[in-house]
Amino acid sequence: MGFPIEWINKIEPRRPKKADLNEITVPLPPTTNNLFINVPGRGRVKSPKYREWCEEVSSEFERLAVQTLFPVEVKITICGGKGFRSDSDIANREKGIIDAIVAAEKIPDDSWQYVQRVIIEYQHPVNKKSVACAIVRISPM
Repeated sequence: MGFPIEWINKIEPRRPKKADLNEITVPLPPTTNNLFINVPGRGRVKSPKYREWCEEVSSEFERLAVQTLFPVEVKITICGGKGFRSDSDIANREKGIIDAIVAAEKIPDDSWQYVQRVIIEYQHPVNKKSVACAIVRISPM
């Protein structure tokens, strides 16, 4: 005898559709100091590392729910692990993430009219095999 379907829905809430998420997990972007390089005759351009990261995570950022209520709050949880030094400055990871949200056209730009709060927090690794990542959440204010 199984559980009635109503109970199962209460115990195991349905996952959001793939294209309708307000939270994603992505690899950490390069630090702010490594996002851009100076190229003579062209000025500042994306570094190869940053370009590679943008290509790797663009489909994840496209899965974020489209925001129609502005302003929003962006919460970034930096999860420690391989690829993140314990003495790193966590604020150095915010710019790449916010710029990726704008590039995915989830917010028009990162001005105060659209983003009024950014929360950055650190979470210790779950175990020694953990790989560093960022959990990104967008919600209306």
